[in-house]
Amino acid sequence: MKAHYLYVLFLCILLTACSSATRTATPIPTAQAVARYDGQWQGSGKTEGGLPFTIFFAIKDSAVTGVYYWFDSPTNAACGDIVHRIISEKEQPHIMDSRVSATLGSDLNLSAAFDSDSSASGHLSGALSNYRDASCNITVEADWSAAKIVAPTLASQPATVQSV
Repeated sequence: MKAHYLYVLFLCILLTACSSATRTATPIPTAQAVARYDGQWQGSGKTEGGLPFTIFFAIKDSAVTGVYYWFDSPTNAACGDIVHRIISEKEQPHIMDSRVSATLGSDLNLSAAFDSDSSASGHLSGALSNYRDASCNITVEADWSAAKIVAPTLASQPATVQSV
């Protein structure tokens, strides 16, 4: 019986000596490549009547996934169109040849031209209604310009770990 235990111990030592001391760690997932214009965008513009507004939109896989804008009315009420903050996948307008144009409902028409990976300009038109504050119920015709909001990214490579 003692010989059996010694044999098993000898076999374990032998297998340990034959194994490699170097192990490769599981790589940390890195961000997938994104399309040229993908990301969050923020801009501003003025209506034909001179009313300043702010516009935000998001792009993923070269499609506009959401857009909204807001402004302070002449009576200083906060007004805006957030109906299209999230656009269903089947209705998302796609960017073609650095441009996009879409009717997102009776309340918003949007067009944009991308001057670079981080700069865009365009036009929006539409009508806001059903606000409690009547000064928010307006028809909008406006030009705007926007920039991509850049967030820091992390990238990593698989690490090799030495066993001691």
